[in-house]
Amino acid sequence: MKKKLVSILIAGFLAFGLYSQQFSQISNINPSPLPYPIYNLNNFYELNNKLVFTNSLNSWTTRLYISDGTLNGTNGIYSWGSPTHMIIPNEIKFCGYPEQSFIKLSNQLYFKLRNNQSGLEFLWKTSGDSIGTTLVKDLGTRKFCSNLIELNGNLFFMTTDYDPVWGNITKELWKTDGTQNGTVVINNWVNSSNFSNDVKIVKYYNKIYFSGFESDGSSIGTIQTGLVLPPEKESCMYNGFIYYKGIDGKIWKSDGTLNGTSQAVDFPVTGNLYVFNGYIYFSGGFSGAGQSGSELCKTDGTLVNTIILKDIYVGFNSSNPGNFISLNNYLFFIASDGIHGNELWKTDGTSLGTSMVKDIYSSSSGFEGAFYSCSTSYRTHQSIHNNELYFSIHTAWIGNQNGVWKTDGSEVNTILVQPSDTVGLILDVNCKLFTVLDSMRYNQFGEYVQDNSELWCFIDSCSSVGVTQKEDYKAYSVFPNPTNDYITIQSEEILYKRFEIVDQFGRMILESTIDSSDAKIDLKSLLPGIYFLHLEGEPEAFKIIKN
Repeated sequence: MKKKLVSILIAGFLAFGLYSQQFSQISNINPSPLPYPIYNLNNFYELNNKLVFTNSLNSWTTRLYISDGTLNGTNGIYSWGSPTHMIIPNEIKFCGYPEQSFIKLSNQLYFKLRNNQSGLEFLWKTSGDSIGTTLVKDLGTRKFCSNLIELNGNLFFMTTDYDPVWGNITKELWKTDGTQNGTVVINNWVNSSNFSNDVKIVKYYNKIYFSGFESDGSSIGTIQTGLVLPPEKESCMYNGFIYYKGIDGKIWKSDGTLNGTSQAVDFPVTGNLYVFNGYIYFSGGFSGAGQSGSELCKTDGTLVNTIILKDIYVGFNSSNPGNFISLNNYLFFIASDGIHGNELWKTDGTSLGTSMVKDIYSSSSGFEGAFYSCSTSYRTHQSIHNNELYFSIHTAWIGNQNGVWKTDGSEVNTILVQPSDTVGLILDVNCKLFTVLDSMRYNQFGEYVQDNSELWCFIDSCSSVGVTQKEDYKAYSVFPNPTNDYITIQSEEILYKRFEIVDQFGRMILESTIDSSDAKIDLKSLLPGIYFLHLEGEPEAFKIIKN
């Protein structure tokens, strides 16, 4: 009875237009419903102001697509060359870490594929069209065991090779410049106990780190240090240090060396860390009798300035704030106060300025899946578009406030803009806001009829472009580091940015503007020491060591 009533109410909403629909369906690539319709369009990434994504036709077949935001401009990408290497049904499946199926290098996207018939794996690249989609390297019997990561104009990854005769297992570190001859092994380890089945490579301070090793990209510069640093999505850069949750559950920091890694604050952390307006925000606090549980906290890296900003779920319970994203001098997050359930909150950095934006779902359980936590899922369910935050909501009841919402931080302007039972990824690409929705059909009785998921898009005139993928604002490299006389700021496109170099005390030493994709900055006049490079509009600083 309740489900039927909900359906009737939804039909009424649609009839009277009580929501502001903004999206239009721009693809029809899944005409027949699948058992799990929302998960077949995935892996959103921007390439040359277009959206590249994947579509899983079933559990073993995946195809590559590109879209400019129009129906005619949404097409499959096929490779040019041998038919046995084409991305075709019943043959190819994307493999590897879901949070990084693509990585950009020189205006091309690189990705890993597995042939399900042969079991062999390949490194591919695409420029967004069929001719520009080519095989980089056939890895033969080797298996990918890591993500792809960029360092100084090359990509690095790990593979596992098994010798069926002798039973040896070899881990190999590869480097590629995008050519077949330039895709080579730079280090290997036979039957090493240092590596698990899956290896996570991360980049900090112009080096890569994995399984207790660090590397500058060369064979001789790949050494075992014992330092294991967390992925970027589970850490933050603050005042020239990497801050993260340590194995003891407390706040740790590192300068990228084993000796420079230590506990920063003896204070519990339960979630990821996020830098906002000069502080690190996180979910944390002491639990137990007389304690507040896991609440909204902030720190400047010292114990004296580490506080529980607000006890949202008053008492011994936890509000578990998370899924942080900042907009218009506010930090937005999801939390539960024990009365309204999981809802959208915001803070200006003060206790009085921390409040619930809107009681969207009137239930003590709140809504589910509004933002997917980076610690549990690497899908993007939120995006800044035209100076507003767009996010998805899913509840247990079909159509009960489900769909794409937007907010400017005020209750009155927190509204449903596109109803849908299920919502997939959301990403702004050059003022085009893409998402994955079902087609939201209702029959003549006002009952919801489930269709398969498709690509939808909203295009308007933007005052700003929101980007949610961390890789996008780190699409440049700074090297050499350490340096004796100069540094180079290298980007995949021309940068027009003001930069500042400050010392450890925050004093500005040098400022100017760069206007190229390969800019050199003369540092010969600087005294030896540690400095920080700030690029205009970028949320993180580069630590520079001057010899």
